[in-house]
Amino acid sequence: MRYRTLYWSAFGSLLLASPLFGQEFTGHVSDPSHAGVPKAAITVHNQLTNVDVATETTHTGDYTVPYLKPGVYTVSVEAPGFKTENKTDITLEVDKTATINFTLKVGSPAEEITVTADALLDKGKADIGEVVENQRITELPLNAGDPSTLAQLSAGVAWYGSKQYTRPFDQTQGALDINGGGEGNSVLMLDGVSNESPQGNAQVAYIPPISAVEEFKIITNPYDAQFGRGQGGVIDMTLKSGGNQLHGSVYEYYRRAWLDANYWSNDYYGLPKSAHKVDQYGAELDGPIVLPKLYNGRDRAFFLLQFENFIETEPNLVTTSVPLPGWINGDFSNLTNVGQGSELIYDPLTIAEDTNPTSPTYGLYARQPFASNIIPKNRISPTAQKILSYYPAPNFTPPSTQNPYSGNYVVSLPIHTIYRNVLGKVDYNLTSHDRVTLRFGYWDHATRPMPSKRSTHLPQTWCWTSRQWRRPMSRSI
Repeated sequence: MRYRTLYWSAFGSLLLASPLFGQEFTGHVSDPSHAGVPKAAITVHNQLTNVDVATETTHTGDYTVPYLKPGVYTVSVEAPGFKTENKTDITLEVDKTATINFTLKVGSPAEEITVTADALLDKGKADIGEVVENQRITELPLNAGDPSTLAQLSAGVAWYGSKQYTRPFDQTQGALDINGGGEGNSVLMLDGVSNESPQGNAQVAYIPPISAVEEFKIITNPYDAQFGRGQGGVIDMTLKSGGNQLHGSVYEYYRRAWLDANYWSNDYYGLPKSAHKVDQYGAELDGPIVLPKLYNGRDRAFFLLQFENFIETEPNLVTTSVPLPGWINGDFSNLTNVGQGSELIYDPLTIAEDTNPTSPTYGLYARQPFASNIIPKNRISPTAQKILSYYPAPNFTPPSTQNPYSGNYVVSLPIHTIYRNVLGKVDYNLTSHDRVTLRFGYWDHATRPMPSKRSTHLPQTWCWTSRQWRRPMSRSI
């Protein structure tokens, strides 16, 4: 019988001026002579949420705007005596340090120059990896919706798990081998902080549904010191954040046995088609926090809500061995061995020495077989006989070339799995420099065999093998 775990976890975090967001803009502002422009006003504008972050260049004309969320941005620079310059549609991906340099032109700040940004090279970090963007996460077909399985699309990533079990709670990350680091040696992160279970071996603590994932990066060569504790690669996943527009999705993945062919093993044993069904459904909603006549959170406060439910009845064929009906009463007259004829049952109370000098067993002790291979009823333990009475009768005759008493009972015992996932997230922008994020995620998973109409004697039990509770919290100013 195959069992898996009943497993639940929760994850929440509170952060100010969030250190969890590892994305940033950096660059240099110069005049036409390539000299640095000090105290130039830098504004980083999130085009989805209309949130601005402001800073100034240093005396050498350099600037850095850290702790940003992945998204699409506009970076603007303004300085006295120069035209205002804007670079728009800059996609800032997870774990990226985007270098945006400006060469200002002489003129009035009221005059603006707007440039649409091209693809950016990440010059600010030494790591090598690939970003799996939101389009691939939401549009590529994923069995049971585990976003981490898309890591296999990256060069240098191999996966050695079972293709039958790629559901979110199957912990597929533990079978990833990134850049030759070996299975179970990856560093798992969510929004820039560790997302690893205390169980180790690359077991993830919280698994977000695909509708709640913005993107993630697979770092195959983690040269940055912050990833130095990992022998393999890094998977850094980031969740969506709500914007000024309301967005949502509702989905269901449906499967039933009438859509399946019968298993060849069922045909072999003469069994009907096994029960098989999958229902995976959920809903996601994100947008601004707006309370009519009380609070308007556009450009400031945003939310994300996600719910997912997964129910599966999985076919499972159990083959075992049970005693023949006559054996329970001590009748072994039909006991044979393949190719060797009858097997004898010896009476342990008839041991005696062979005193015949001409016998090949002379001087040895031997027992006498029961008459007709039948054990008298008064020699059978009542307790043992009662226990044996709970065994069902054989329902399958093995081929003549096999042991006729091994694998003579077959029953379909489907496995029932329930999985639920709930996620809530709130982003609040206090000022252009101070932000608060609160996130709470919960998932649980239970697996048990379903009762079979053909075998009410086999025990039905729940399997509960591990549990975990995790709520890391961080704060920095």
